[in-house]
Amino acid sequence: MTKQEFLKRLGLSSEEFRDLMEKLVHFLERMNEPQRNAVLRSMPTVAQAATAFGPKITPDQLNKILKEILEGIDTIILGCHSIEVINPTPEGDVAANPPDPSNSD
Repeated sequence: MTKQEFLKRLGLSSEEFRDLMEKLVHFLERMNEPQRNAVLRSMPTVAQAATAFGPKITPDQLNKILKEILEGIDTIILGCHSIEVINPTPEGDVAANPPDPSNSD
């Protein structure tokens, strides 16, 4: 899958996708750390997101496409211009990393 095919599947231009991601980053930056971590844990990993586009794309290909589109977005949340850091846990989802009940407030 090419960058153009990816964007076409999303129904967004490259600029619209970048704008969407920048808005997401600004939204996340206004949260406290526990809120941000809760949102990030619920987001799909790159591998999970790749499955949404069918067998025509591997997680590595999707990661390369995302890095290319998001190049220059300067933010810690995206991990120095890398989408890879969006999911803070190896499994990337709440089900695989349930909250520790002994840690509740």
